[in-house]
Amino acid sequence: MNQTIRVVCWNIDRRREPWRELDRTAGQGEADVALLQEAGSPPGDSTRLMPHGDEEFRGRDLHDR
Repeated sequence: MNQTIRVVCWNIDRRREPWRELDRTAGQGEADVALLQEAGSPPGDSTRLMPHGDEEFRGRDLHDR
């Protein structure tokens, strides 16, 4: 049986809105793995995100752009 793994690869430049888009995508089952560059910590209102460890985020500050 073949299974498809959906991967999102995105440089989100420490912005909040891409986190919210990933939250929506994960909630709709449209992504299995997210490879993020310059992510910062996820904003507190992103609730359905794929599992992660907070210690994995180096630059924690986010900005709106």
